[in-house]
Amino acid sequence: MTYRNPVWLLTFPAALLAMGGCNVSAPELSRFSLQRLDSASGADFIDRVRLALAAQGYVMDRVDDRTGDVLTLPKHTTSVAESLPSRGLSGSPRLLRRMARVRLVERSDSALLYCRVVLQEQITETHRLLRLDRSGSDTPVGTAIDRDAASTGEQNVVWKTLRRDQGAERRILNAIAQDRPSG
Repeated sequence: MTYRNPVWLLTFPAALLAMGGCNVSAPELSRFSLQRLDSASGADFIDRVRLALAAQGYVMDRVDDRTGDVLTLPKHTTSVAESLPSRGLSGSPRLLRRMARVRLVERSDSALLYCRVVLQEQITETHRLLRLDRSGSDTPVGTAIDRDAASTGEQNVVWKTLRRDQGAERRILNAIAQDRPSG
């Protein structure tokens, strides 16, 4: 099917450019907690986030200047979340970690600060137990190299995201908002 209408040839590329855009859009509110700040500059923001995350026990991993994202290294925790049983499906104690992501979206008169903290559980043993039972027959499902193709134990670790930790999100956002620059 060929289009010979010149309006179509001009409208389609313009629509693609408009949809692509150059600005970084704000994250979905259903997936992040939000805090409004009066103002924040990029350098000031990074310093405030670093202090707030350190106070909560997180260590910054990556900073993306283009999107304003700050990602943390996983923070392993020994405390069991209140809504989770103390043992996993395999009977071993649960190993949990939290990972935080903070994003700054600058506006002309203010700044929007987004935060997301996810709680993850290590399910490597459960994954190994259930992985071999997927075929529904008595024949072996794979060779040893198929089961453990990664070369190190770290590469074989499986983490499952359980839920957001909105309490930790609020604590991080409040710490950033309260840490006003002196001047």
